[in-house]
Amino acid sequence: MIKHGEARAAHSSLHALHQLNAPFAMKLMRPLISGLLYAFRRRGAFVEVNPQFRDLLRSHGIHGPEDFLNLPTIIVSGHPDRHVGRVIFGSGSSAIVAYLKKEHRLPWRDRWTNAWHGFGWCSRSYRESVVLRAMRETGVGCPEFVAVGEDGRGRAFLLVRELAECLDLRVLLGAGHLADPPARRRFARELGESWTVSGPENIQICHGGDAGKI
Repeated sequence: MIKHGEARAAHSSLHALHQLNAPFAMKLMRPLISGLLYAFRRRGAFVEVNPQFRDLLRSHGIHGPEDFLNLPTIIVSGHPDRHVGRVIFGSGSSAIVAYLKKEHRLPWRDRWTNAWHGFGWCSRSYRESVVLRAMRETGVGCPEFVAVGEDGRGRAFLLVRELAECLDLRVLLGAGHLADPPARRRFARELGESWTVSGPENIQICHGGDAGKI
């Protein structure tokens, strides 16, 4: 027979455990709800375009997902399920250089991970586009989002404009004065201090393939 005091202690313990697990349960519900909405509404092919580049894309006959995915590019990096290519719109001084990131397949694992982190049941490409747009709104220098979308058949893409006068991080880290670990740690510390003192508007985050540029 359970005594009244023991019952109260057990109830208090269960209540404390419930309170401890509440944030986890709420976080777990977020991707589940997002997944259910995705399954029932099943978003098909779509494209979201930065209004600033809409006329440029139209002038090159680029409208739907297939148009973006079929753009001729110079491959700069790649993986089995995705690659990044460099594309040039126009010519001469008015030419615009951009990078097209293509996802050849969209694993459920990626969608679950993105939903778990609060981005919704989306592709890597769409998640990155959300981050880029948010960063520019807060004054962080980063590539301009041009367009993002999916073809409804398991492929996705992200098109971003290249930032001029940037140095590839791989090139910088491979330079003689940053070849040893202490120099790299010093560089990382100085970069962090620059962010803190100067503010994010003075830090440029660029894209060049899957590696960053600064």
